[in-house]
Amino acid sequence: MKAVSQYSVCLLELGKVKVKAKSMTYFLPHLEPVTKEFTFVRAKPTDIAHGFSQFASQTRGTSVWRTTHFRAANLESAVSRLDRSRRSQAEYLLVPTDSEWTALFELHCGWNGGDINTTPARISYFTPADAIGLIMARDTERAHRSDPKIELQYGSIRFDFVRNGEVIRHVQAMNSASGGGWEFHTFGEPLPKENLSNFSNREIADRFTFDNLVELLSSQFGIQLLDESFYKPQLGCILLIHV
Repeated sequence: MKAVSQYSVCLLELGKVKVKAKSMTYFLPHLEPVTKEFTFVRAKPTDIAHGFSQFASQTRGTSVWRTTHFRAANLESAVSRLDRSRRSQAEYLLVPTDSEWTALFELHCGWNGGDINTTPARISYFTPADAIGLIMARDTERAHRSDPKIELQYGSIRFDFVRNGEVIRHVQAMNSASGGGWEFHTFGEPLPKENLSNFSNREIADRFTFDNLVELLSSQFGIQLLDESFYKPQLGCILLIHV
C-alpha cells in the first residue's frame, strides 16, 4: 500500500479533522505512537526474544517478563496489541516481515514510543544481530504556531545502523528545538547503496528526508517501510511485556 493511499484510508476511517492533525504530526498516523521510533532486527522473532532474556538475566534486580505468541491479520491489528491502558514499564512487539528482518515496536509506560538510544544497541548485542534504529518525526513547529490544535513536535529523521551493539553508521537531520534551527549529523562510513547527493543541500532539513530514509531502507536492506503487505504478522508475532 502506498503512502498516499494510506492517508486516504485514514481520512475515511477516522474522520477528516482528527486525521488532519495527526497526519501533520506523524508519517504513519494510524499506527502511532509506536512508529515514530522503532527498530528492525536482522533475526527471527524467537531469536530476538531470547536476546531479551539474555539481557534480563544480566541486569540487577528482578525483571518479570510476560511473553505472548499470537498471529494477526494485518500490521494495524498486531500493533493494537500494545495496550496503553496497561501502564506496564515496557512492551515490545516483534513482527516478522517478508525478509530476513523483524520489525520491533515499543511502548513505554502506556504512551511513549521507542527508544532509539538504547533498544537497537541492546538487542544487537544480546541477540546478537544487526539492527536498524529509526526516528520519523514530522516538524510541526510552524504549523503549531498558526494552529495550536496541531501537536508541537520538533522534526527529526534519523537512521542508525548497529552491529555488535555499536552504531557504525548514523545519519540525522533534526530541528534542535533550542532556537538554533536545523542540524545535520553523520557518523561512520557511508553504506554501499546510500545516496549522498542530498547531503550538500542548502536547506539543512532537506539533507536527509523521510523519502531519503525510505529509499535507503529499500535499496540497502530490502525493507519496504511503507508497504504494509511487507509485514507478516500472520506468520506469528511475539509480545514481550515487562511488568
